[in-house]
Amino acid sequence: MPALTLVVAALTILVQTVLIVICNLPAVRRTGTALRDDETPGHASAPVLSIHIAARNEPPAVLIATLESLRRQTDAPEHEVIVMINNTPCAELWQPVERWCHKAGRQFRLVRRDRVTGAKAGALNIALRQTRPTASHVVVLDADYQVVPGFLSVIAAELRRTGADFVQFPQAYRHLSPRTQGLSFELAEYFNRHARAANRADAMLLTGTLSVIRRDALATVGGWPSQSCTEDAELGTKLIAAGYRGVFIDRVVGRGLMPLDLRNLHGQRQRWAAGNARVLAGALRGWLGPGRDAGAGPLQRMLVVAQLAAWLNLGAVAVVTLLAAVVQAGFGRATGLGTAIPDTTILLSFATMGLILGATAWPILRAMLPEVPVSVRMQALASRLSMLPISACATIEGLQSKRQAFRVTAKVQPTAHAAQITSILSVTATLGLALVLVAVLSTDPVVAAAGLLLLLPPAGAWAIRKPLSRYAADVSEREG
Repeated sequence: MPALTLVVAALTILVQTVLIVICNLPAVRRTGTALRDDETPGHASAPVLSIHIAARNEPPAVLIATLESLRRQTDAPEHEVIVMINNTPCAELWQPVERWCHKAGRQFRLVRRDRVTGAKAGALNIALRQTRPTASHVVVLDADYQVVPGFLSVIAAELRRTGADFVQFPQAYRHLSPRTQGLSFELAEYFNRHARAANRADAMLLTGTLSVIRRDALATVGGWPSQSCTEDAELGTKLIAAGYRGVFIDRVVGRGLMPLDLRNLHGQRQRWAAGNARVLAGALRGWLGPGRDAGAGPLQRMLVVAQLAAWLNLGAVAVVTLLAAVVQAGFGRATGLGTAIPDTTILLSFATMGLILGATAWPILRAMLPEVPVSVRMQALASRLSMLPISACATIEGLQSKRQAFRVTAKVQPTAHAAQITSILSVTATLGLALVLVAVLSTDPVVAAAGLLLLLPPAGAWAIRKPLSRYAADVSEREG
C-alpha cells in the first residue's frame, strides 16, 4: 500500500506539472495579432442575426432589462430575438416577459417549453429550431447580460473584419465598485490570459454568453452538445475539430451579474471545472484515439487544452495521498517498519500542493496591467484561493461517467445561509488543522507546511465574505 500511494503521488505531480506548463508557456501567454485592415475577410456579406436567450427561473426584471438593451440597438443589422423559457412552472416569472415581448413587436419572440432535457444546451437547441430560415448567425446571450447600444453593429463589423466562423467577446460585470473590483478581476483573468492567447491560432473556445456562431457551422457539428455542463466549451472544441475558426474580440460589449454569495460563486466554478474536465477528456480521446480528429493543428490543440485546463487542479488527489502517507508514516514509526516511502510520498504531495498554489497566485500577482492596485490583486487572489478545493473536487467529478447537472447561478439577493462557508471549505479547514496538530506532535515541518497550505482557501473565503456582501447590496440597491 505505501508503494501504491507513492506511485499515485508521483503521477499526480507529473500530470499537475504538465497542466501548469501548458497553461503558462510563452506561446500560450502571448497575445495574438488582429487581422490587418488590408486582409480579405472570409464572410463579407451582411449577417442576419438570431439572438437566443435561454432562461430558467430567471427574475423577470433582470431578463426584461436585457431585452430592453437589445431594443435600444443602433445601426443594427437584420435580427430577431428568441427568449427560450424552459422548465419554469411559476407563471409570475415568465408572464411579465411574455407581455413585454408582445408589446415590443414581432422582432421579439417568447418560446416556452416544460420538461426540457439537456439543460441549457437542450433549451438552445429548441431555440435553434425556432430560428428564422434566413438567419446566418446565432448570438447567445445570458439572461442577465445588458449589452451596449452598438452591440449588434459591432458583431456585424467584426464578422466582416475577421471572417471568423465563431466569435467570443469577454464577459464583464456591472455594479462594481473599488471595494469589489478584485472579485471581477479574478473572473476576468481567464480572458486576459487564455482568451487573448487563443488568437495565435484562431483557437478561442466559447464561454456561453456574448457568443456568435455561424448557423451552418452549428448545424454541421450537430447543434449544442449536452454531454457536459459546459456546453459552450464543448461546442468550441467540436467546431475547431471540424476545421472552423474561432476568434476572441477583446472588447467589452455587455455586462452581467457576478454570483452574489460564496455558495453561488463556488457553484459556478464547480460547473466550469467539472464541465471542462469532461470536455478535455473527450477532446483528448478524439485527438489520440482511432479515427483521430484532423481539424486542429498542434498549436490549436495546445491552446484548447490551456483554456480547458484553466480551472483544473489535482489538489484532491494530492491531499488524499498526503493523508494516506501521514497515516502510513505513523504506522511505520509505531511498528518499526520504516518510513522512507511514506516520507517521500509526503514530500511529493506537498510539492504538488505548492505547485498548485504557485500557479494560482502567479498570474494574478504578475497581472499585465501595472495600474491595477495591490488591494484589487489581493482580493482577486483571495477569491481564487477560496475556489481551489471546489475546483479540485470538480476536476475529479468531471472525469467520472455520470451525467453532469447544470446548476443555474442565482441572480437574486442571497439568503444568510447561502453566504456561509461551504462544506468543502469546512472539510479543508478541518484537514488543515488536523495536519498542523499531527505535525506538532511528530515535529514534521513538511506536514505542518501542508496543513498551513490547506488553511489558505478557508482564509481566502473569509477575506472575500464582505466584498461579496457589498456587491450583493449594490445589486439589490440598483436593480431592486
